Amino acid sequence: MDCPHRPSTIGEQNLFECTCPKECPRHGKCCACVAHHRKNGKLPHCLRDLAVQPQGNQQN
Repeated sequence: MDCPHRPSTIGEQNLFECTCPKECPRHGKCCACVAHHRKNGKLPHCLRDLAVQPQGNQQN
């Protein structure tokens, strides 16, 4: 999937800010990355911190 923002200024910013490993074939190609991970039922590297963590026993 081609990202509509590449090679624009936004695409260059994606390369700079992308948190996925540099060796990833989708590094900096956010549209392709999100599509790939969504297809596989997973979150992209950049969104993993936003995942809801299961809450354990909370002490009051």
